[in-house]
Amino acid sequence: KIERQRVKRNNTEELVREALGVLPVSSRPVRLHLNPADVPVVQAAYEAAGQSLPWTIIEDVALSRGGCQVNTDISHIDASLEARLEPVLARLQMVDHPHEPDDESPAEMP
Repeated sequence: KIERQRVKRNNTEELVREALGVLPVSSRPVRLHLNPADVPVVQAAYEAAGQSLPWTIIEDVALSRGGCQVNTDISHIDASLEARLEPVLARLQMVDHPHEPDDESPAEMP
């Protein structure tokens, strides 16, 4: 069964909240890495909710839009688009090629 993955760009603020939610309570300081285009979206969502941003935002052009990475001194959460798609793509590849022989299987004798 292939799990559904959220990859919509407009869910960035929800993804940030989920990623921050799995951090241990004592994890500080928090550094939130976002694609520069996602920074105003996340800031606006928190401001609209009347919440302050209790972490440092780092603009990271290496991240695709719609993803984030959260770092503390003791934790790393990779919620990048690529990391979320990787298991889905791996499952699709297994479904697409279920009976390919292993490289370790013995060669057939004539």
